[in-house]
Amino acid sequence: MTLAALRTVLAAASMAGLLTGGCATAVHQPVTQAAIEADATFVALWWSEAQMENLDLDNPPVKSTLMTLVQWDASDPVGTLHPEQFEVNTSVSASSAVTRPLWIEISSRWGIGRLSDQKDLTWTDWLLVKQLDVLEPGIAQTEVFRYPVAIDAMQQTLFEQGRWPWVYQVTLSVFADKSKSVRLAEVTRQLDILAAD
Repeated sequence: MTLAALRTVLAAASMAGLLTGGCATAVHQPVTQAAIEADATFVALWWSEAQMENLDLDNPPVKSTLMTLVQWDASDPVGTLHPEQFEVNTSVSASSAVTRPLWIEISSRWGIGRLSDQKDLTWTDWLLVKQLDVLEPGIAQTEVFRYPVAIDAMQQTLFEQGRWPWVYQVTLSVFADKSKSVRLAEVTRQLDILAAD
């Protein structure tokens, strides 16, 4: 699959809104100033514990519980989280001590490898998901941006080629202005994706 095709898969993903279980890996700790905090999480809809009791997979109920997705794992059809799509929630908070507008960039990439070998990964180029220039100086505020990822489409395409999207990463960078000469904060979050049987 070409990088252009990968970008198309990600860009075409759509999901209206979107569990707690598993563990998203922080590739590195946020580099922040005291007045600025940045973070990103993965969330998805799944069945509640009550719905999981005596659940009939041939006639399952609607998944309606929003949970934090920390690992995509299909080892259990009910008990482990493996949604067809998930949502990335990013946030940047600035205190009133910030004296200049902030420029925010959100980028993502996939770590792809052979279905039989998780260690040999090839990373796609970073895809710019969103640029934001909305935080005003001198005002305590939080900017939240959410976007969907259709992981099932990516998996199906790669599985047919004997490959798998083992990792999804998102990086949230905060700069002093559009020139990006001064980076004020950055955080990278990683979702590990276990291969389905």
